[in-house]
Amino acid sequence: MWCGVLGNRLIGPFVFDNNLTGNTYEAFLRHELIGLLEDNPLMIRRQMYFQHDEAPPHYTRRMREFLNKTFPNRWLGRGGPVAWPPRSPELTPLDFYLWGHMKSSVYETKFDSRAALRRRIFAAADHIRNHPHNISSATESLLIRAADCITTGGGHFEQVL
Repeated sequence: MWCGVLGNRLIGPFVFDNNLTGNTYEAFLRHELIGLLEDNPLMIRRQMYFQHDEAPPHYTRRMREFLNKTFPNRWLGRGGPVAWPPRSPELTPLDFYLWGHMKSSVYETKFDSRAALRRRIFAAADHIRNHPHNISSATESLLIRAADCITTGGGHFEQVL
């Protein structure tokens, strides 16, 4: 599954039907991501940064070439033009807010089919999407977390709320 955050907006979700490979990830970025982003102003899309984690499908040569062309000097990930500290998911709104919130909603009760799982994923995404102030808060706290990380020289820190 793929989701994104852009300002106070949730982008997606997009559910991959099969295992994620470099080819399926590249096809998603080339053919699906554009549609997912089309409701955002062109100026924002031209200035936005794209970040993904260090999953092997994200690191193929073709993938890096595509990102270099599509997001020149504006993508974060292994081998990307913008350095991102390794093993730093605690900094990203997707990891410290979105995935946990979505998982708690999706897995609140048992389900018995892949179709039910898919419905819950989209329902959880709609709930999150309908609360943009929570997304904004998570995005804004990234700056606080980054400052804390810099203060500790990249070491461990505990965020003070």
